Amino acid sequence: MIPKVQVTGRGNYARNVGYKTGLITQEFETKTFNYNRGIWLVADAVDVEEAGVLDCFVEVGVELRRTQVTPEVDVFTFVKIAGHTGVTVESTGCVSANAADIAKALEVSEGALKDYGVETSRDLIALLLQLEEGYGLVPSEDSMGLTVDPEAPHAPKLAQSIKSWAEKRAELERGELDEDAYADWEASF
Repeated sequence: MIPKVQVTGRGNYARNVGYKTGLITQEFETKTFNYNRGIWLVADAVDVEEAGVLDCFVEVGVELRRTQVTPEVDVFTFVKIAGHTGVTVESTGCVSANAADIAKALEVSEGALKDYGVETSRDLIALLLQLEEGYGLVPSEDSMGLTVDPEAPHAPKLAQSIKSWAEKRAELERGELDEDAYADWEASF
């Protein structure tokens, strides 16, 4: 869906009345593919129960979207864009580019290109649990946040990174940094 926003034009200002009242309208234009694609996935109920995976179809849906649907939609979009008049395709040897080359071209860190596979809160908790041993990232006493165990092997680096993050976040909240500059900092981290 593509947002379409319209605003009314400017009007004469009067000292006694003030500014003309304008209107804002927003509608969404739905784009459809010029083809139909789909799949019917079947899982045996007994296999699912025996595996103990209660959210099997959630996981399957996430994996289908991540590995099949999104790449296909991206290709479709790029082909449509390349088909417009005036769009030229340049070959710059990107076929053999690695993550470092792409990150450099985009002026971001390689980490900004990495897919950590976090689609659900369960995925996030699994990732945090992996960080517990090496980085000492553990739940805080009030269970509402995370804290760093200073005895963990990589805790000093993690603590410094969190400190840098907190400083940038504070700059953003104080208005010393705009959203774009903060996003650039995140991408370069």
